[in-house]
Amino acid sequence: MIQDHIAGLLADIEAYLISNRTASPADRMKGVLNLFAGFRENKMQLPKGVETAAFPPDKPLAGTSFYHDIHHIFVSLIEEMDGKQPAKASSAFRADLLLTAFRSDI
Repeated sequence: MIQDHIAGLLADIEAYLISNRTASPADRMKGVLNLFAGFRENKMQLPKGVETAAFPPDKPLAGTSFYHDIHHIFVSLIEEMDGKQPAKASSAFRADLLLTAFRSDI
């Protein structure tokens, strides 16, 4: 059930990025964060058990395909916003911070 919602979110993000490809990286990041925050807000209504099915507690979040997909999007936008090629570790770390801020178990 939640996997369908995740696939829908990723499709919505991809469609948003395609339709807004001429917008600034900062504006696209805001749009992606808005979609992601809305998704998290809507899913907060789901029982904890349903969320656990998508993000098993015995498996680090970084080990899920959803994490890799959304992380890649965030890293790409962060690097675009910087206007240069920063150290990958810096962009990846900043993307990790964004994703950590949205975790419901913190």
